Amino acid sequence: MQIMMCGAGDIAPFLEEFKSQVTLFEWRPICFLDGNLKYTNYHNYLENSVETVKRSDVVVFVINQDYGDITWQNEFHAANQEGITYIILCLSDTFKKYVDFNWSTEEQNELKDNDMKLFTALNEIERLQKTIITYTSDSFAQNLRKQLSLTIEQAAKALIKENRRKVLLDIVLSRDKEKIKEYATPRHREFLIDILMDIFQKKEVRKRVLEVFAVQKNFFLEENELINCLNDAEQGLQRKTIELLPELVHADIHDMDRVFLVLRELVVNSDDVGIDRRVSVSMLDLDVVRAVKELSDIPLKDVGTPRRIIQWIEQYFDSEKIQLILQHRNNFREDLDNLLAICQEFRLSNDTWKKSIEPLRNKLRNSL
Repeated sequence: MQIMMCGAGDIAPFLEEFKSQVTLFEWRPICFLDGNLKYTNYHNYLENSVETVKRSDVVVFVINQDYGDITWQNEFHAANQEGITYIILCLSDTFKKYVDFNWSTEEQNELKDNDMKLFTALNEIERLQKTIITYTSDSFAQNLRKQLSLTIEQAAKALIKENRRKVLLDIVLSRDKEKIKEYATPRHREFLIDILMDIFQKKEVRKRVLEVFAVQKNFFLEENELINCLNDAEQGLQRKTIELLPELVHADIHDMDRVFLVLRELVVNSDDVGIDRRVSVSMLDLDVVRAVKELSDIPLKDVGTPRRIIQWIEQYFDSEKIQLILQHRNNFREDLDNLLAICQEFRLSNDTWKKSIEPLRNKLRNSL
C-alpha cells in the first residue's frame, strides 16, 4: 500500500516520524519532501502531486503552521473527487488559533495572509464535516499510528460487510426459499436494503431482492424505501415495484394516501405506458374503492390500460368482496359505472375487449 503525506514545507520535522510509522505497517511512504512522487517531466509539479494522490491508498494531510497552496487547492480536492481515504492532522496550537478566531472585519484585516488562507482552508474542511485530528510535536507519531490503525479496522469491517453481502446475494439469486427465509431477518436487512438501493447493482439482482420483501412475512420496506423504489431511475425496478405493490404495502404500516398519490404522479408524469398499465392493476388490488375513483380522474393514454381495468373488474366482479362493497357503499356503484363508461368511450370502439363492458354495466344496474 502507498501512503502519501501532504502539506506545506513546514511539515519537514515530521517526515521521519511519518516514514517510521508507515513502514511499521510495511506500507510505502510517499512525500514530496523525499522527492518520491509519481512524476513525469511532461507534467508540472502540481499535476504530478495530484496524480500521486490518485494513485495512493491513503493520504495524510498534515497542517503545521503554514498554508500549502497545492495541498488545499488541488490535492485535497483530488482525494475527495477520487474517493481516496484520507486523514487530516492539525497542530493543536494552530487549531486553537483557528477556533478562537471570530472572523470580524477587524481581525481579518490584522491577520497575516498565510493565516487567513489556512483558517479559510480549515473552515472549508469543517463545512464539509470532515474530521480534524489535533496533535502536538510530541504526539504526532502516536496520533498518526492510531489513525492508520483505525483505517485498517475500517477497511477490515468494509471487507467483512462485502463478504456478507456476497453470501446474501448468492442466496437471493439461488431462490432457495428455505435459505432466504433463514436470512430474511433484521440482522441481514441492512445488507438487503444496500443491494436494493444500489443504482450500480445489476437490475435483475435488485428485482430479486425486492421479491424477498414481497414474499417474506414480517419483513417489509419502510415507507420511504418503498417510495424510493417506486421513483427509481431504473425502469425495470420501478415496474417490478408497482407489480409487487399489493404484497409490499401494509396498510397498518404505510400511508395509503401517500402511496396512491405517488402512483398518480407516476402515471401523470411518465411517458411509459407500461407504468400506467401496472399502476391501474396494482391500485385495484390495493384498494378497489379508492382505485375506482382515482382511475376515473387519471387520463387514459393507451388501449392497454382500460383493457386491463376491464379484465380486472370482469374477473372480480362476482367476488364476495366486490359484492359486499356494492351492498354497503352506494357511491362505489356510481364510481364503478363511471369508470366503466370512461373505458367504454375510449378510442378504437371496435376493440373486442369492449364487448364485456356493457354486460358488466347491466350486471351493475341489476345488482341494486
